[in-house]
Amino acid sequence: GAVLNLQNDAFPDIPVAHIPLEQFDDFKPPSFAEAGLIPAVREEIDFYKTYTPTEILISVPNLQGPVKIAHTLVGSDLFLHMTVQTERVHHLMQMVTDVLIEAWTQIPQWIGEERLSPSPGLSYSIAATRSRCFISECSCNLISPDYYRKFVLPYDRQLEQHFGRLAFHPCSGRHVFENIFESFPEMRYTEAGWIEHLGKGTISVEEALERIAGRDITLGVGEELVSGQEEKRIKELVDLAGKHNNMYLSLCGMYWQPKDDKAIIDLRKQIDKYYHRGRKSL
Repeated sequence: GAVLNLQNDAFPDIPVAHIPLEQFDDFKPPSFAEAGLIPAVREEIDFYKTYTPTEILISVPNLQGPVKIAHTLVGSDLFLHMTVQTERVHHLMQMVTDVLIEAWTQIPQWIGEERLSPSPGLSYSIAATRSRCFISECSCNLISPDYYRKFVLPYDRQLEQHFGRLAFHPCSGRHVFENIFESFPEMRYTEAGWIEHLGKGTISVEEALERIAGRDITLGVGEELVSGQEEKRIKELVDLAGKHNNMYLSLCGMYWQPKDDKAIIDLRKQIDKYYHRGRKSL
């Protein structure tokens, strides 16, 4: 029922206006395959299956997660509603979860096993998470651990029951990482890395590796680099990756601009040399 502004290149998935929570009381979701932009998604999948080589794998779109979708639909009022309209919040969360179960079932079927990427929802990643469901928990950084357990965990568990071991994007939030780690010890994938606006609320890569030691968990590093310390930090992370096989790096300088392109390319070349020298010494 959300109206999107598809002309907004930066945020085409944000509703033009948030929807009052009570409007979902009697809302009946349409058939998933026919709803909103889903026919266009299926058409695009069919296009790539028809016109690209079979070696090119297709990832499921980033379907976010139950609370992230509810937050997008209702806005930040959702968090106030958690204290005063709890049943309505649970009603919306269940509705969103039911639709997500359909999405994670039908879209992979449209893609087909032979073309399906092993990294669901991670179109930029070649790391095989081997999970059949990827959940973004960004909005959980805005609620307490108690509210996560009350309003989010029951619906994440339903996804685990349907799809097995899950992949999570905790947005590198410390308490979100910890809640997920404790609640889903069999998860396939999670993320860590310093994020400036989270500050001490970030779970560091080093801490995350200690927590998941001995577990079959892929760790994605999503870290913002510090100006003047880029090469030093990337080399530290490359060294850590050499000791943890299920780990990959996704790094950026939030201050980088087009004028920095040459410096970024040169940095990449330096890191490539460093990485290959380390491989030869193994």
